[in-house]
Amino acid sequence: MPIPAVINAFQKRILPVQKLLFMPKIIIFTASYGGGHKSVSKALETYLKTHSQANVQVIDFMEKFVSGDKFMRMLYKQSTKHLPVAYKLFFNLSDKFFGKTKNEKTLKHYIDKTRDFLKEEKPDLVVSVFPTPGVICSILGKELGFKSATVITDFGAHSQWLHSLTDLYFVASSDLKKDLITKGISSKKIKVTGIPLREAFALPPLNKLEIRKKLNLENRFTVLWMSGEYGLGNIKKICEKLLKLPLQLIVVCGNNKKQLQNVCQLKEKMESSCPGRIIPLGFTEEVHNLMSASDLLIGKAGGITVSEAMAMKLPIVIYRPIPGQEIFNVDHLVNNGAALYAHHKSTVVQKVKFLYEHLARLKEMQKKAGEIGKPNATSDVCKNLLSII
Repeated sequence: MPIPAVINAFQKRILPVQKLLFMPKIIIFTASYGGGHKSVSKALETYLKTHSQANVQVIDFMEKFVSGDKFMRMLYKQSTKHLPVAYKLFFNLSDKFFGKTKNEKTLKHYIDKTRDFLKEEKPDLVVSVFPTPGVICSILGKELGFKSATVITDFGAHSQWLHSLTDLYFVASSDLKKDLITKGISSKKIKVTGIPLREAFALPPLNKLEIRKKLNLENRFTVLWMSGEYGLGNIKKICEKLLKLPLQLIVVCGNNKKQLQNVCQLKEKMESSCPGRIIPLGFTEEVHNLMSASDLLIGKAGGITVSEAMAMKLPIVIYRPIPGQEIFNVDHLVNNGAALYAHHKSTVVQKVKFLYEHLARLKEMQKKAGEIGKPNATSDVCKNLLSII
């Protein structure tokens, strides 16, 4: 047999074995500030474990390395809920501060702690879905010999996300890519993939009639209200006004038990006049099906929620977004025609009523949402991650 043929035959036999034996070690750093970062890290972990030989470990960076994490989480929750103006001021000032300084000085203590941990773990790749570890691991990656990647979880980026040594960035939109380039990040390092979502959002959705039957819903105009982890205050009055329109209203309260109790009480009160037209839910894994069954979403503007809605071609009426990172999302969706912004509770009903009465406008918003949505973001991100190891 000619030598080239022998080499070719050997490669065909040995390369699959090499791939099987090579199990890259991937660490995903996340944090518990809102549910979005955890959701993204879980989506990445599930995909990598299912579709590759990678050894994947998800770690809450702030919980492990920052001694005041519980206090900081409480402060974040309370300030965004009760002092949004103060939080917005902090967000803007810190954005300018980190944009003008070398973050190494500010983060030196955490860099040292993380270095010790990563020296022992010896990862091939560290993926960060939260700003602080993204910068730290970009610095340490060059020193310790691993690749670093950052997944930005909103449609805009606080400067704390950014460091020139990061090997790869994954962003939600081409507009955000342009913004990162103006801030000094090489375009070759930026992939426009969208924000990773659970695999259910990549599956072809059932049509509305089928999914409504599956969920025991009436086949009528349906509004889904995602109240969010921190709730949207007492929403009873808004719900009462919404139910004056001939629609059905699904209210997902998540883990907010008090909010769920309020909506259940409203359901009892309205049962005689609006039988079956308000559906209160707590935490559910059926968000993708609920979005598929709905014509319109009401909610805040968290990066994950809006990305899920865009993947399902579902327009949004945005109400009470967190000032700071969620304003990036508001601006992107409103500017691109996929959302309306209700500045006050009195305008929520007005916006919903307008879209109910102007279905052509709603259909146009659905089209725009589909253009923004990236249901395959998780697989696109993971394939790129595996390619750089």
